[in-house]
Amino acid sequence: METFDKIDRYIIISKLGQGGMSTVYRAIDPDNQSEVAIKLLRETLHDDDSLRARFTQEASLLAKLRHPAIIPLLDYGE
Repeated sequence: METFDKIDRYIIISKLGQGGMSTVYRAIDPDNQSEVAIKLLRETLHDDDSLRARFTQEASLLAKLRHPAIIPLLDYGE
């Protein structure tokens, strides 16, 4: 299992869930003390260029969506 204390500037609180492609963590953004969810591509899939591209495309599309029932995407990257 992957364990983290921090991912970039975010402080990891706990693991929320895991699927076939990714793991989601609950974290805090220390810049503004807001609670965030961080979705990471599973480590075993990092070398698969097509899955990394799919993961990035999903983030890019989500960043464009605005709806009260959809959690906004604040940031994404590699």
